Amino acid sequence: MRPIFVITAAASLLMAGTAFAQTPAQSTPTAKPTDAPAASAAAPAPTVSDAELKKFANLSRDVKGIMEKHQPAITAAADPAAKAKEESSMSGELQVAVTDAGFTVQRYNDIAQAMQKDPSLFARMQQLAAGGQPATSSNQ
Repeated sequence: MRPIFVITAAASLLMAGTAFAQTPAQSTPTAKPTDAPAASAAAPAPTVSDAELKKFANLSRDVKGIMEKHQPAITAAADPAAKAKEESSMSGELQVAVTDAGFTVQRYNDIAQAMQKDPSLFARMQQLAAGGQPATSSNQ
């Protein structure tokens, strides 16, 4: 279930609009000094093609819709079991949406995390989603 949680977190960040691009470092304020930063510094950023970014933008809209559909029921759940059931339903729908779009959950999460670290990648996705050509396409 953890990979799907990352999807929902990534979708929330993506739908935040330009504020997301301006605040990539704010996603880990509770991280301990020994957490992932050292590991992520060693890992190279994934290369993301324009085609993947277009698919990602479309998928992000779908993910947002799924989350908005389930959020009222999750919030209104009377007990932890009901909440878990609704979250599980949402996670299943998210996983289907991701795979139907041609991504693996891991690839979707990799792209979302890359956008958190590189605001220019996020800007490139927004430009492609709007029908424009990216200013730079060196990451193809």
